[in-house]
Amino acid sequence: MKWLPGQYIHRPIGEEVRAIAGAYTLEKEIQVPHADRLALVVLGHAFVDSSCCGVTGCRYAFVPGYVRGWHDHRSEEGLPVTTVESIRDRTEQRAIEEAIRAQELIQSIEFW
Repeated sequence: MKWLPGQYIHRPIGEEVRAIAGAYTLEKEIQVPHADRLALVVLGHAFVDSSCCGVTGCRYAFVPGYVRGWHDHRSEEGLPVTTVESIRDRTEQRAIEEAIRAQELIQSIEFW
């Protein structure tokens, strides 16, 4: 999979992705309004079940950025791609985090 800055490739929702120590699954995508713009938020859960250090898990969100072009083209794999603008301002990030936590039970929120 090729990744380009400012491009979010929409992965299949509900598909488990296994790794050496566990797995993650994307649950849903939402758009959170902020400052007359929409922030794309991807929600999922991850768990570690095959590590030497024990078993754990969490529910997470990652924010690719503000939507600039929703599903405006397709990846080489044929998946929809949205053009996004990174959210770097910490005040904006905090406001978006608060909006996400008001709607969802989340342990970790990361911004691209």
